[in-house]
Amino acid sequence: MRIIVAILLLLPCSFFAQTVYPDYSPAFLQNEVAEIRLTMHPDSLALMLVDNDPDNTHEYPAQFSYSSSVLSESVASVGVRLRGNTSLNAQKKSFKVSFNSFVNNQQWQGLEKMNLNANTNDPSLMRAKLVWDFMRFEGLPASRTSHVKVFINDEYRGVYLNVEHIDEEFADRFYDDGTGNLWKCLYPADLDYLGSNPDAYKIEQFGIRTYDLHTNTFQDNYAQLAQFVQVINNTSVANMPCELEQIFNIENYIKYLAIDVLTGNWDGYAFNKNNFYLYHNEHSGLMEFLPYDLDNTLGIDWVGTDWTTRNIYNWKPSGQDRPLYSLVMNVPEYRARFSYYVQLFISNYFNSSGIVNHAQEIQSLISDAIALDSYYSLDNGYTHTDFLEAIDQAWGAQVDYSISDYVEARSNAALNQLQNPSIVDGLIQFEIKQYTDHSIRINAVIRNSGENWVVVFRNNTSGVFSSYLLQESTLFYALDEHLFTILVTDLPSNVSYEVSVMPEADFSLANPTLPCVSQWVHTGTDASGLVINELMPANSSAIIDQQGDADDWIEVYNSSLLPINLGNRYLTDDPDNWNKWPLPQMTLNAGDYLLIWADNEPTDGFNHAEFKLDATGETVVLWRQLNNAPMLIDSITFPALGSDVSFGRQTDGNANWIVFTQSTPDASNGISAVNDSEEKWTVFPNPTADVLYFSQLTSGRLYSNEGRMVKNWTNQKEIDLSDIAAGVYYVSNGTTVQKILVSR
Repeated sequence: MRIIVAILLLLPCSFFAQTVYPDYSPAFLQNEVAEIRLTMHPDSLALMLVDNDPDNTHEYPAQFSYSSSVLSESVASVGVRLRGNTSLNAQKKSFKVSFNSFVNNQQWQGLEKMNLNANTNDPSLMRAKLVWDFMRFEGLPASRTSHVKVFINDEYRGVYLNVEHIDEEFADRFYDDGTGNLWKCLYPADLDYLGSNPDAYKIEQFGIRTYDLHTNTFQDNYAQLAQFVQVINNTSVANMPCELEQIFNIENYIKYLAIDVLTGNWDGYAFNKNNFYLYHNEHSGLMEFLPYDLDNTLGIDWVGTDWTTRNIYNWKPSGQDRPLYSLVMNVPEYRARFSYYVQLFISNYFNSSGIVNHAQEIQSLISDAIALDSYYSLDNGYTHTDFLEAIDQAWGAQVDYSISDYVEARSNAALNQLQNPSIVDGLIQFEIKQYTDHSIRINAVIRNSGENWVVVFRNNTSGVFSSYLLQESTLFYALDEHLFTILVTDLPSNVSYEVSVMPEADFSLANPTLPCVSQWVHTGTDASGLVINELMPANSSAIIDQQGDADDWIEVYNSSLLPINLGNRYLTDDPDNWNKWPLPQMTLNAGDYLLIWADNEPTDGFNHAEFKLDATGETVVLWRQLNNAPMLIDSITFPALGSDVSFGRQTDGNANWIVFTQSTPDASNGISAVNDSEEKWTVFPNPTADVLYFSQLTSGRLYSNEGRMVKNWTNQKEIDLSDIAAGVYYVSNGTTVQKILVSR
């Protein structure tokens, strides 16, 4: 069966990592050196700066201010500490600023933390930024960076690289999901197999976990990490693509690896089993690899190796295990992709007209600030002349090459070492979006394909296949990658499908087969009886939480006759992020309620969601996870509501939604909460056919029985209803709600 359906012309900017990244924003200016000022008690500063003091990891209270031509802002209370390892002994220290240390959930410009790196090993003070920018240029998630001038207690401490911190906010910005597990992986994080028990990976070195879980720490669950390590260590070469691509974004890792070997990043995973993150993207179900600390690159060496000539296919140390690196070298398809990206990146950016020209732009921008930086020379004796010569002349000691000499030598050697850099065209990755109307959107990134591609649905009950022809979007091009997309609206309901993307020529309804990498969709609705029962988006005094806050709230109700376990159930206000907030791991008994505070303060308790409600109206959706795919449980689009007004089912579990001026959180709903005719403000006639009159001049809104705003008006004594369908409606003047019946 071939069905051509509606093609999506306008795509959200959050699709895949290759498309759009967060703007640099005023916090990361690229054409100006902003000022950061930290003000703290002199005794705190003295304690923090003491070399080798155990309190070097202690956060001290400070005031923060940021000043530039586009933004001047202050934060009254932040935490400041030293950061780094060997750099703790440097005279020019590196600092971490935490905006949420003393004020819960406080952020600045969307950031909870800021890294101010001195990068004392590098006389250019730009190598780390050049590599971060290289990654962003090639379409990879990478920290935003900018150079800033740092003052502490009004003393100029010099030029620093402001580096975006990798945390749940970073994950939310880059992956459209910040709820997953994030592990910071430190030496000796080689990803060797330690057994099937997830707790085996909670090993420590120097009192710190080698794989240190930084999010969802209260669960301390290492099962996803253990599964990932098991697959990369214990899967045969022949089966590796099918097994690995179900759980890991291998494409992005191969790109990171190509950049590692080009830039000489010897202090990362592939050579030094160090300095990377693993993030489990709950949105895609895939593990993501993220490098960090990129200052020992582009010709800086501390281990006696010439990184310009090291063979690109023998990067890891001889005789040591690096399972993730090794599988790229051993699986022919991955090795070919690696070769392809090395060649492509040299052509795109890693050359004198790309990365070297960019270095010259940065040097011109920060030169004056470096000239005034008295801390710049303290650790290695650098002079301003050394800075000005850093692009074209090697400094010596740990700096074996200038930036331009390194780029030329490394690119020439890599091109000479390349083996079969041509790459097989084909699917890179695909993504499925599901909506509450059961429509399905499929996006697929395909490399250099001149053939037609189809998305294939296999009915899990009947085994029947359906194919839909993908069409290419003209809105997306990244290198030689192309976006194919389709919106499918005609799938039968209440069916689970296994979905794959493949070339049209490879698919035949007479003898159908699917690629090993597939995803699931569910067009049905979970009928367990769990429902969204009532909500309030503008709570000012109706009910107070345990912290004394009047926060937005949502009431979930079990309308069935049986208990329901809330595991694998998710609540969201974002249609593109179905598993935004997991419901608590608990059982809700028949007829019971769960009150959820929509306050974006998850640390306040198990029933505090990671989002707030929009008082002007939005959609809230309850999803169930099944086969790592969403199945709709319930959804409601609520209208704009006044202060302390709730929107809920007319009675518990009822299909009709109404406005309540007297809300019933964590209690039974009832129609008595709707204002009756004893109010001074009245409407008539009721029922009515074409016109509704008011007892006084009124500004208000008319809502359908489903809660959708149908009309609004200002200072009128009547409204025309001849253009709306017959049925039950609710009319509100902002303080009073009247139920009316429109009949024909």
